[in-house]
Amino acid sequence: MNTKYALTAIATTALSLTVVDVAHAATFNFSFSGDDGPVLGTVMGTIELPDAALTTDGNYQATSVIVTSAPTELGYSFPLDVLNGVVSVTDNSFNVINGLIVDSTFQSQITGNALFALSADVTGNSYLTDIGNEFTFIENTGVLDNLSSTLRFSSATATVPEPASVLGLLSLGALGLGLKGKKKA
Repeated sequence: MNTKYALTAIATTALSLTVVDVAHAATFNFSFSGDDGPVLGTVMGTIELPDAALTTDGNYQATSVIVTSAPTELGYSFPLDVLNGVVSVTDNSFNVINGLIVDSTFQSQITGNALFALSADVTGNSYLTDIGNEFTFIENTGVLDNLSSTLRFSSATATVPEPASVLGLLSLGALGLGLKGKKKA
């Protein structure tokens, strides 16, 4: 009888620890480097688009844009939400083809006169100005990627353990306690 319980425990554990790819939002990473501005360094973060962007080509508005890192000279705390809780968002468009962002026009006024932009077309710049920017020429403050020459987007998909893993481990523990109790009886 113990062999039956042992085989059941092994099968339950193996099944519950299986890693599966679960549904997730269309999340993308972005980065650009300051090759033309007074502050050198890289700005990195994430963009979330509606789930349809995973399977359907088109233009989408971001539901989340977070800067996760940038040069400390800019004066920000990270993560920095540049879509929500900001002064204004003037552009918010991301063109997705085959699950990849191929073009973007995004600009927000973060606080005061500080600006953030992701513009993937060749006529636009990508930048994150310093927190004290006084609407001087963007070239004079912050991280500037002239003509968005270093702006890159990538998919941020991930696999996560199925939630049933915890249930499987709890079942295994309960089964072990049950077997221990039978031996004492």
